[in-house]
Amino acid sequence: MVSSVKEEDSTKMDHIVDARLKAFLSPNSPEIFHSVATPTAMWRPDPFDIDSIHSKAREAFAKVLARAGRTHAPPSGSVLVLLGDAGSGKTHLMRAFRNQTHTSGNGYCGYMQMTTETGSYSRYMLNNLISDLEKPHTPESTRTSLNRLSSSLLEKVPGLSQKDREQFRDGPGEVSELADEYVDRLKELPEFGTCDLYLLRILMHLERNDNKVRSRALMWLRCLEMKATDRHWIGEAVARTDDADPDRTIRHLAEIMRAASGSPLVLLIDQLEDMSKQDRPTERFRKIVDAITALADQNSNVVVVMACLEDYFRLNEKEIGTAKQQRLMNDPPPVIMRASRSVADIRAMAVNRLQYLYDEAGVEGNFKDTLYPFSEKDIAELAGISPREVLLNFLRHHQRCISEGCWIQPWVGKNPPIINADSLTPIWNDFFNGFTFSPDELDEENEYAAAIASAVRNIAPELPEGNHFGTPQSDGRYLELELQQPDDGIAKLLVAVCNKGGQGRGLLNELIDVEKRAGDIPVSIVRTINFPRTGQALEKLGKMLKQQGRSVVIPDSDW
Repeated sequence: MVSSVKEEDSTKMDHIVDARLKAFLSPNSPEIFHSVATPTAMWRPDPFDIDSIHSKAREAFAKVLARAGRTHAPPSGSVLVLLGDAGSGKTHLMRAFRNQTHTSGNGYCGYMQMTTETGSYSRYMLNNLISDLEKPHTPESTRTSLNRLSSSLLEKVPGLSQKDREQFRDGPGEVSELADEYVDRLKELPEFGTCDLYLLRILMHLERNDNKVRSRALMWLRCLEMKATDRHWIGEAVARTDDADPDRTIRHLAEIMRAASGSPLVLLIDQLEDMSKQDRPTERFRKIVDAITALADQNSNVVVVMACLEDYFRLNEKEIGTAKQQRLMNDPPPVIMRASRSVADIRAMAVNRLQYLYDEAGVEGNFKDTLYPFSEKDIAELAGISPREVLLNFLRHHQRCISEGCWIQPWVGKNPPIINADSLTPIWNDFFNGFTFSPDELDEENEYAAAIASAVRNIAPELPEGNHFGTPQSDGRYLELELQQPDDGIAKLLVAVCNKGGQGRGLLNELIDVEKRAGDIPVSIVRTINFPRTGQALEKLGKMLKQQGRSVVIPDSDW
């Protein structure tokens, strides 16, 4: 009897082991050993973050974040300097800081890499900050950080009912006069007394569920030139385009964040060493240090995290004034991040990623050998190298196993050279920060649909082999997609841009038209503004989503 039970347990274990190895060798397995953290992934959750790695840096950040959010404001903000070796995981840590700040509800983050040559670092920081604030505030929410901030302002206006707020967001008519009135009420509250009046008015306009209003408010926030026809949508607000205006806007945003919720503004500034490849690198280093220290000195709720290679920082620190040197070296002191990883760290990295792979593949079971299919000896052989090199070894080995279709001996050709898998990032960063967008180019529903069609046509060559979209064209505000698949099946989707207001029957009528046109085809409802929180349109949308439908809010910066 005991023998038969043992044989049954052994058979179950063999099945589990086979399932895990099958998942590991599958060509469709997720790329769990990717070693490069890109700016576009910064706002997404990181399932592979290990709290124990660089714990001193994490503790230092937690302290400056808590300090900036104190009820009794400290005399100034903080600048935390992270100095590390190449491949030590500085950018991964920045991503962890962003997620920690937002998921805890303790602040607002902007991330930027200093790979782009610019004449104004304040303008560069503002542009990247606004774009990051347009990302979902937390992974489980579609509400952006800017939505969260503007909503908190509207909620704090004295004397408003929920009906008043809904009317302001979705009701008929223009709202600039109401926005001015509501901001005047806010200014009577002690915490908003010193806040910038005009910036408060612009943020109040962001609560309006009208794409034309929102896009012009974002132009104003970015300190861009505006035509009279653009200013009309935001109460004739005069654009702020002077060289000093981006810095003022960042400082005033930080002040409003404190007044609205006691929240810090966190700026994550990465890869300063890339400025060494630009014209007048020493002068650029001085300018960025001047910009971030001035910002922290004037706003008690500002936290700046500055990350770069230690050799680069040591070479340039003597080129800045003594006072600023002391600021960077003592308040708080820099944290040194060594690349060399211990066996325990590498083991944790591997176990975390393997568990994610098996979970994604639906492999169930309680595994004593959490490293499978690797051995403790395999992990020990990687001790002492950087996280990037560790992951590159794992990645190369995983890809080779998939290619061979079987488990092979790891680390053949150990310690591969660091591959520049992120070569497009600086090119994109340069383009993004040099691009000027006008709402005239993209303002109507049919124009948004045409932009989606163009994106689909351009992304089609990136699809796995055997999948293709053809050359889809938009039809008014619609886009009919047909994905031809390797098994000769065809997956259909009707994409519809629906930007009408939630009050009245505007959006509801659009959704009814979508439903009629779609028939049995799943739909994707796209908006550039938030979906309404109540009403018949929301009920209709809910029914459509239950039939394999989806809803997507694409913020201004993504367009």
